[in-house]
Amino acid sequence: MEALENKEDEQNTKWEDGEMNHFLGSIEYDLILVFIGILLFRMVFLKLYMSEKERIIVENAPSSFFLTSAGLIIGIGCVVLSDRIGIDDWIKNLVYLYLGCVVLWWNMIIIYTKWKYNKVNNIEMDEIKKACGAFFILISIMLFLLFINI
Repeated sequence: MEALENKEDEQNTKWEDGEMNHFLGSIEYDLILVFIGILLFRMVFLKLYMSEKERIIVENAPSSFFLTSAGLIIGIGCVVLSDRIGIDDWIKNLVYLYLGCVVLWWNMIIIYTKWKYNKVNNIEMDEIKKACGAFFILISIMLFLLFINI
């Protein structure tokens, strides 16, 4: 039992000393976010190199989709800046919370747009049902992780 406690103490000191690296806040994570932001800007605002499904979403989306996409790009930029600039942890947590909320809202708009388009054009709803299930699982995982950190 004492060996287990010593191992936990050693693990905790590694986290506190910064020896153990984590993905959030790393350069790789920020580069991935920048790449996603560029792809999102290119798809939504420039309307370049889109697949047929993406084109359907962009053309039939409500106007709030474009505002939410702009908010998502701004949120990605804020996360990258907050990781690269040394700021307080509570501000960094607010930025991550903002980005998480915008991502959830953006996904809801996409699911709504697909639902509306498929219903009008009498297309099968299997893909929408899968998307709703995946969205529910995503929310469940986010809530689970939130309650673990509390």
